[in-house]
Amino acid sequence: MKRYISLSILSVLIVFFIAAGLFYKPSTHYPFKCYGFIEYNLVLDNKEVQLNLSQDIRLYDDKTGEISFSGRVMYDNRNTVFNRKIMLTNTSRLDEDTLKFTIKKTVKSLSDNTPDDVYNLLMDEYVASQHTIQIDLIEIVSGLWVIGSPTSFIMICQAY
Repeated sequence: MKRYISLSILSVLIVFFIAAGLFYKPSTHYPFKCYGFIEYNLVLDNKEVQLNLSQDIRLYDDKTGEISFSGRVMYDNRNTVFNRKIMLTNTSRLDEDTLKFTIKKTVKSLSDNTPDDVYNLLMDEYVASQHTIQIDLIEIVSGLWVIGSPTSFIMICQAY
């Protein structure tokens, strides 16, 4: 009888640990830093907008972070410099791989000469509302992440 009870308990524990292993997904560890490149071909006022940008996501802790964009934009037969940083605060976890942030402020570099309309068009890919950004962080292999937004997957980036 004792042997039957011991085997039953052992079986339940084995099933529990196997199930936990199958459904466990590691959450984002802080500080989280990820760097990658994005290319967008969008339309603004019936004109093509081509953005070629590097993107640096830095989440310092569960309350603060920033997203930096740097690169070139081709719009209205002009080639412009795009260099902006979005300061994030009030992080909340919506599920195991989705984070929502409040936009504290956007810092525009002195070298940035891209029209704000183009910046706002890019932000339409990221924002959940006017003052919040929502991103999905999905690790596909160790150190390689897919970054998503409410509308699409944005980029693949390398953690550093």
